[in-house]
Amino acid sequence: MAATLSQPDGGLEIILVDDGSSDASFAFLKTRGWTDSANGTRITHLRHETTQGISRSRRLGASRSCGDTLVFMDAHLSFPQPDLLNNVHRVLTSGDCDLLGIDCADSSSGISTAGFIYTSQHICHQAMAWLRAADGPLEGVSVPFVNGGFFAIRRACYDALQGFPDFIEGWGHEDRFLSTVAHYRGFRVRSYQQLQVWHPYKTTARGTAAQPAAAVNSAERMLMNSLRCGYILYDDTTFELVCEQLSADYGPAALNGGLSRLEHEKAALDEHLSAIGLTPCERNRQMALFFERYRPWLPMVDEALLQQARQLDPQAGLPLVQALPHVLPSLRPPESTDYSVARLFVEAHHLFHSGDLSAAMTALLEGLTHDPDHLPSCRLLTLTLRQLGRHASARMWLEHADRVIRKHHTQGTIRPLACSDQGFRNRHLRHYFWPGLECEVWTDLAMDAAAGSDCQQAMDWLARALTLHPNDATARAAMASLQMGVVPERWASGQGLSGSGAAGDASIGSRRAA
Repeated sequence: MAATLSQPDGGLEIILVDDGSSDASFAFLKTRGWTDSANGTRITHLRHETTQGISRSRRLGASRSCGDTLVFMDAHLSFPQPDLLNNVHRVLTSGDCDLLGIDCADSSSGISTAGFIYTSQHICHQAMAWLRAADGPLEGVSVPFVNGGFFAIRRACYDALQGFPDFIEGWGHEDRFLSTVAHYRGFRVRSYQQLQVWHPYKTTARGTAAQPAAAVNSAERMLMNSLRCGYILYDDTTFELVCEQLSADYGPAALNGGLSRLEHEKAALDEHLSAIGLTPCERNRQMALFFERYRPWLPMVDEALLQQARQLDPQAGLPLVQALPHVLPSLRPPESTDYSVARLFVEAHHLFHSGDLSAAMTALLEGLTHDPDHLPSCRLLTLTLRQLGRHASARMWLEHADRVIRKHHTQGTIRPLACSDQGFRNRHLRHYFWPGLECEVWTDLAMDAAAGSDCQQAMDWLARALTLHPNDATARAAMASLQMGVVPERWASGQGLSGSGAAGDASIGSRRAA
């Protein structure tokens, strides 16, 4: 690096932090004869004996630095622009930028991130995304976040933000956390993509880095990073959305354990918020302004609002979900499909309970064009069609739902469906589950068969349902009636046995799998 880049005015200082490497990297630097300087550059080597993670390593390096401009970068970059550091220093001393992001192009594929804005898919900051904002490089554009692969910050800004926090463990969150609190404090976060480094991403997708190996970051570390950052960055309502997402991602038991641990850390986290110069009230106000200003570039807000709309009653939830975009441009298949299906299902659910059955049917049919095998959409559609008096269409979709259910029964073995089955596996519905859905489908098919005087077929459908629920008194009574050649009275009136299932719940959230 010292040999590649021109010396900026005032000199260059390089601090290398070995974060507990196990491959003799630190010894290699010493045996190769590295000294305190090279080409007039001061070089300092620091080492953690055990791995501490990016945030703590960068905090250590900054604490030993002297300059007014701090540049943080990954260790595996290359530098196609010799004047890079001079230009970085020029931008940060121009008076128009405090935190600077640049183009971190993919050195393996040659794909540039110029024209893209770095952001987060989820409110818990565990999934990065890149959104196209222009056809060419962004020049001085205000952005929500800078990419941690390479960025620069004025020391006065860094010190005011208390630097990288030491409560972030392992990998992840640190760049978006620092960017967010910079916005909250009124600092200017900008992207200058005429400036460029080469970064060897782990995938060839445009601007998308693969997640590190599990050994680098345990699930517990990622969970706690999300909880700590969410506690500092967000108001109570948004923090609840963080917890809801983490519960789906890690399980309720892991979340509860993390929240118990967080209780012991809240005093220290409150002190950190205060040291940054924010009260909870001011933090909440700045959060709302941040979300409003960067809403087009924050898919995490729309994703979180979808989860909030799912939990609300129809009167409050319907206008919220209808205000959400049908497509999030940051997502790619299959996640983009999941989002569209989830948004349409939540809208249809609220429309169903509001009595607008035709609109509910339209939303469900649109969702099923994206994912024909989404079982909750299939079932809610059959209930909607029944109420609209479109029994032939309802039967067609019941038969389709049965075909989807059979895909989960290997070698003809009938078993209860689970939230992990493909028919329920939608990440943006947090694996929303409809217990007993398969039995409702089979019972309704039995009713249709009996209405068509095919009692044997009706009994076959009921037998499937009773295989899973042999003690269901209503189904057993219907079977006994059919065996005597009598159609149950409720079926004769078209009411069926299954009622309205999960569609009868005012809140979709009440059906979330434990």
